[in-house]
Amino acid sequence: MGFNSRLATASLSACIAFFAGQGAFAAGGGADMAATVAADQHFDPKGKPPSEYTQQVLSQARKTLPFSDRKDFEEREKGFIAPMKQKKIMADAGHVAWDMEAFQFLEEDREFDSIHPSLVRKSRLNQNYGLYYPRRTRRRSTSR
Repeated sequence: MGFNSRLATASLSACIAFFAGQGAFAAGGGADMAATVAADQHFDPKGKPPSEYTQQVLSQARKTLPFSDRKDFEEREKGFIAPMKQKKIMADAGHVAWDMEAFQFLEEDREFDSIHPSLVRKSRLNQNYGLYYPRRTRRRSTSR
């Protein structure tokens, strides 16, 4: 995975954590805001719950997209050796550089009322944090 792909994955996960109200970002640590906010309130004082239209669009997506297809989840397990024991990666300066614990809410079997289900699925697929065997590729011949 190239730098841009890793950056996109990190950004996607950070956005999910932010919009789901889970707090904790890579550099900030944060707190679990979802535990302190009632279900009918927004996690941010300036925010508001999703509109009826948004809820209808997301409901329709849940009904029509092929979420029963689990092939992607099977694919991400190829070459998996073991999960990482530490969930926090510390920077040389001493602060938390990346916190996988902040994204554990993605493992819960729940629907989010303001996040597109495809985005949630993609973020769950990216929760494959651990040690993997390197993938072997066949070399192509340069002669024709």
